[in-house]
Amino acid sequence: MGDFHYQDRLIFVLKFKDYWANELDFYSCLNNIVFPSQLNYKNILKLIESCLEIRLPILVFEYVKHGTFRDQSDNSFQLTHWLKIAMEIANSVAYLHLGFSRPILFKDINSSHLLFDENYVMKLFNFSVSEFIPEGETHITNGVRGTSGHVAPKSLHTGYLNEKCDVYSFGILLFEVLTGQRAIDLLRLMNCDLYSLRDQAKIHIENNKFNEIIIIVGVGSCPGEEQHLQALAELAFKCLSNSAEDRPTMIQVVNNSG
Repeated sequence: MGDFHYQDRLIFVLKFKDYWANELDFYSCLNNIVFPSQLNYKNILKLIESCLEIRLPILVFEYVKHGTFRDQSDNSFQLTHWLKIAMEIANSVAYLHLGFSRPILFKDINSSHLLFDENYVMKLFNFSVSEFIPEGETHITNGVRGTSGHVAPKSLHTGYLNEKCDVYSFGILLFEVLTGQRAIDLLRLMNCDLYSLRDQAKIHIENNKFNEIIIIVGVGSCPGEEQHLQALAELAFKCLSNSAEDRPTMIQVVNNSG
């Protein structure tokens, strides 16, 4: 990945390895053409052009000036901007689930797949492991791929994937937004593992201690901010329910994030 000039403008370039020799790289490259080509949404990184006639294929995307979500960990965003980012993420995933006749599972929602343009507008990126749910089906069962710490524990065991798996990953990401911590650091901070994160979060919320790990700049400067953060923490908690049936849908998340 990197930034280059193309036709007198800056672009974001994704280069692949020898995808003819590696099946995973082949499907990763294909997914990053097929899905972005069909998605016309302001918070999904736009594919401009692809070059597949060479040994190492290149995909050209719109320019993203400010890097990934992870790169913003030291950025002094105010609370309203962090909440805007959370809403952009939620709306983007809801669009994938509801915008087509067959839901698209992103399958790897994490901070390295969220990029920012010059206006700090969030862009969802990297459809390498994404899939459509087949027509007439409610789930897929062809294996779990995703970032460690962001995949629902039961899915790791069963291989059963549906839209609620993206909801779980969003819950992890929402905790990252609220705490400024990566998932792996958040587990360490709360002295728990992936399987007990939800329980530890519940303890923090019920004991009104969640603000001990919230580090967003400017919290408390406006009336109602702490209550809003508490509500978002509870929403993240619901997204991390062990049972997929107990998690909200992404449209419910959107309706409860504002």
